[in-house]
Amino acid sequence: MNKKPAENKPKEEYCKKETSGFGLPLFKKRKYARVLEILLIVWGIVVYKFYPFKMSANLFGDFFEKFFYFIFALKISVFLKYTFPIIFIFFFTGLAFLIGRFVIRIFNIELKSNQRIVTYFGLGLGSLSLIMFFLGFFGLWFSSVIISIMGFLVIFLVIYNFDLFKLSPIKPEKIFKSFKKLEFTDKIIIFSMGGFLLLGFLGALKPEIFYDSLVYHLSLPNLYLLEHRIVPTPENIYSGIPFLTEMLYGLGMSIAGVEGAKLIHYLFGILTLGVFFSFISHGFSRRTTLLASFIFCSVPMIILLFMKTAIELSWTFFTLLVGMHILNLFDSSNQKSTKNTLILSGIFAGFTMSTKYPAWVILPVACGVIFSIGKVKDIPFFIIFKRILLFSTVAMVILCPWIIKNIVFYRNPVYPFFNDYITNSPGDEPDWRNFRSDASYGVSPAAICASFKGLKNYIIRPWNFTMKGDTGDSFVGPFFLLFLPWLFYPKWRSQKYRHLFYLFIGLWFFGSITTGYSRYFIPSLAILSILLAAIICEGTPKYIRILGMSMIFLFSVFNFCLLYFIWFNGDSWMIFAGKKTKEEYLVETHQSYVNPYYQTAVYINRNLSLSSKILVVGDGRGLYYRRKYNASSVFDRQYFIKCIENSDSAESLYEDLREEGFTHIVFNMMEMYQLLPTYTSKMYKRIDTKMVNVLKDFWGKYIQEINVEYNNSPGDLRFVVLYKLLSPEEANISHRVPRNYFLELFNRWMKNDRR
Repeated sequence: MNKKPAENKPKEEYCKKETSGFGLPLFKKRKYARVLEILLIVWGIVVYKFYPFKMSANLFGDFFEKFFYFIFALKISVFLKYTFPIIFIFFFTGLAFLIGRFVIRIFNIELKSNQRIVTYFGLGLGSLSLIMFFLGFFGLWFSSVIISIMGFLVIFLVIYNFDLFKLSPIKPEKIFKSFKKLEFTDKIIIFSMGGFLLLGFLGALKPEIFYDSLVYHLSLPNLYLLEHRIVPTPENIYSGIPFLTEMLYGLGMSIAGVEGAKLIHYLFGILTLGVFFSFISHGFSRRTTLLASFIFCSVPMIILLFMKTAIELSWTFFTLLVGMHILNLFDSSNQKSTKNTLILSGIFAGFTMSTKYPAWVILPVACGVIFSIGKVKDIPFFIIFKRILLFSTVAMVILCPWIIKNIVFYRNPVYPFFNDYITNSPGDEPDWRNFRSDASYGVSPAAICASFKGLKNYIIRPWNFTMKGDTGDSFVGPFFLLFLPWLFYPKWRSQKYRHLFYLFIGLWFFGSITTGYSRYFIPSLAILSILLAAIICEGTPKYIRILGMSMIFLFSVFNFCLLYFIWFNGDSWMIFAGKKTKEEYLVETHQSYVNPYYQTAVYINRNLSLSSKILVVGDGRGLYYRRKYNASSVFDRQYFIKCIENSDSAESLYEDLREEGFTHIVFNMMEMYQLLPTYTSKMYKRIDTKMVNVLKDFWGKYIQEINVEYNNSPGDLRFVVLYKLLSPEEANISHRVPRNYFLELFNRWMKNDRR
């Protein structure tokens, strides 16, 4: 008699003892458990001893001094300026929810009650991104068109989802009573999370100065809005990256400006915490999901991302949705529910891959987890293969628009990578090898395996992440290192826990062999938060549990103090205290915002006609320009240099620039000077005597200096210069020849290079 497939095994076999809240049998003591508990305590002491930041009375004293200084200086009236972006984000949130619910109802998909809301949001946000993509691809990125379409969607979806308004409204007193029933520990966790999220909200309202946003996260959507369509920008290497999140930023900017875009990324962070709570549907307790959320959002590096327009939070949100839905395969009781589970998880995997190239690892890792679940359930290999094929096909269909866009624009589906192999272009157009090297941060499989030192550094990477993380992009904090050994605490585990652990291991492994950037590990750290919270809350004896919770609360206070210092020292608090305006803040240099060009952007936006087009030289940033522009990234050869190389004379250079529609040229001499000799040497190294003569003639006849933004001493060449490209009539009239700062810097570089 053939063995019956275990497709219909009772749920208890995969998630035992549901009443425990963890989906696991209670801790089963082993002989060496007590010894391991002592080692865990010793490990915590060692981590704290070597951790570079120490708790002290002075630390907390400084915190309270700066905290109360801000509280007493705070002006509530300042927040009135952000009324519209805040209203927008509520509108945006509601629209995403209604779209997701519409999709689920149209396809009649059954969802677990605790998974419905986050699934609606995931589908809605992904759908809005695709809508924006197709609008941009067909040249409809006009604010009026976008607002009209969003308005139509709201009206239609409100009518379609009218049954929601027949439900009894949630009364505030019911929420208060539910909160009152929570245990004291749960209340402390919620209040503590509120503090971190409030600080993140303040950061989300400050002006955007994140370099990546100024170059592409917001700069390219800004350019698309100016062009009214998604346009190829081969001078910006980042333009080939899948842009799911950036499409939503474009929607936010078209209606509510930069603040609207920033609040969208903050929303992704809030929704990520919501996905943690949805893991209750897989047997994890409320305390576990709350603690997982708290561990995640109390990491300084992560809350600092709440304050930016990056992609890590959207990447994490969709990754968690993939994991949440894949685990539903354990509970699938028939072919229809299994198919729906695979389709939904495939859709979210496609959305995950649409955030950034490094997110593509979700496909092989998730396929591996699906295969393992099938083996646990004794499903025949052929059926497992069909499931993996369905999941992968759906994910690739969702990803396809970005691949097709790259083929149409750049003839390379994975632009900029392997561009010289695929299109036979020169190896440095764009310089994707240095781009890859920068993204990997010196990490590669070859470097790991090349020597014992490389292997050792790979093994101790978690230690280095914690001990050397002292900047906003790497400040992980001590939580994960403190509790990492707890993963090996002796206990029986459910299959759902095990497969969530497999998902974490897969994401961590692929990430750790390809990059050294801490923030690229945030999706795997989110899953690790669930695993650690589960062990702390449900898998350990009471005294170890109390010790673990105490350590978390203690270090969360410590993390909050250091996070507050980072935020406070960035001077953005002065905006909320009414001591600085947004404009004054953007004119000044900050830690992640050097050589500002904002005054020049303001001058251009106020004084140049709408038909103007700006060629930016020496600076890849373009966010705050409100006129069409071309800005080359540090991994692309400057467009201005390409024009010079292709010109035989000043006249041909002039004609080429006019033919491309350029009316003005911006030289950020500060940025070029700062990047000497690395980036600027790339720009100058091809300039020969002939090109120098062309530049001299061009400068003497065809341009006029109309504005100089001084931010430092004029004699230091650290300033931004705006030139007007003269008309043929103006060029033939005698005029004052402007100073040639570009060649002055070239001469300086030549002297340094010869030394």
